[in-house]
Amino acid sequence: MDNWFTIDKIDENTYIISEYRHWEETHCYLLNGNIRSLLIDTGLGISNIYEEVLKLTDKPIMAVIKIDGKIIATGCFVDNHITRVYVLPEQQKMGYGTFIIKNIVAQISENYDKAYLDASLPAAALYGKLGFSITKHEHYPVENGVILAYEVMEKELHIDAADEFEYKRATIENIDELVRTRIIVLRAANRLLDDVDMSIVEQESYAYYKRALESGEHIAYLVYDNEKFIGAGGVSFYQVMPTYHNPTGKKAYIMNMYTAPEYRRRGIVFRTLDLLIKDAKELGVLQIALEATDMGRPLYEKYGFVKMEDEMEL
Repeated sequence: MDNWFTIDKIDENTYIISEYRHWEETHCYLLNGNIRSLLIDTGLGISNIYEEVLKLTDKPIMAVIKIDGKIIATGCFVDNHITRVYVLPEQQKMGYGTFIIKNIVAQISENYDKAYLDASLPAAALYGKLGFSITKHEHYPVENGVILAYEVMEKELHIDAADEFEYKRATIENIDELVRTRIIVLRAANRLLDDVDMSIVEQESYAYYKRALESGEHIAYLVYDNEKFIGAGGVSFYQVMPTYHNPTGKKAYIMNMYTAPEYRRRGIVFRTLDLLIKDAKELGVLQIALEATDMGRPLYEKYGFVKMEDEMEL
C-alpha cells in the first residue's frame, strides 16, 4: 500500500517507521549497526514493512518484540534463511516465537518459494506445527567432545496460507463473538478511543444479529487458528425494486470484515470473501457491495471490487 508508512530519520543509523494512517499510530524503530540491522517491532501487518526497511539498510535484519521496554523475543533472516529466533525462558509458550516465525515467513514469501531454518531438537516440534518439515539431520562437534545435533527444516511457501485456518459459519451461539468483533471494527474504522461509549451500538448489534441470523438476513463467518479467534466477516441481504441490471432486486452488503493484526497479509480476508460471495450467489443475489476504508480499499480492489460513481447519500 503506497504511503502507508511515514519514515523519520533521527540520525545516520536510526529511523522511526510510523503508521499514522491507522488509529493506533504505531511506531517501529530501525537501528543500523556495522554487521546487521535491528528492527524493534514489526508493525500492524497491514502493509509490508520489510519493503520499507530494505530501502534503509542492506544488512541482515533482526526483529525484536518488546514488552514494557524490555526485549523478550528476537528473530532474524537473511534471504530465505531464518536465524536467531529466541524467546526469553520466562516468556516461552506464550505465542511470541510463533508470532515472530509467522511474520518472518510472511516477509520471505514476498520473494521466495521456500523458507528454511536450523532447529534444535526441542524446537523442531514447534516448527513442525508451523508447517516446516525436516529435510536432513546435521551435527558437528563443539568443545570438550560434545556433539551438537540439529535439524535442517524447510517450508513450502505460496501454498495458500489461508488453508491453515478454520472457517466456521456463525450461529446464534456465536453472537457474543460477533458483537465484540463489530465494536472492534467500528472503533478502528471511525478512529474511536477505547473510552468512547459504544453501549447503544453494542445493544442494537446484539438485537440485529439475533434476528438476522435466525431469519437468514445475515450470514457471518468466524476464523480460528487452533481454537483462537483471529477473524470474521459478514454479509447482509436486502431487496429493492427490480431493475434492468438486477431483475430480482436482491442485493448484498458485505460488512464487519476483521483480521487480527498479527494474522494480516495471509489471505484470510480473501478466503472469507470467497465464502460470503459464494453464499450470496447461491441465494440468487446479483449485486454485492461493501464500504471500504482507505486502509482496506486496495485489498478489495485487488479482489475485484470497483468504486461506484452513480450513488448518492443524504
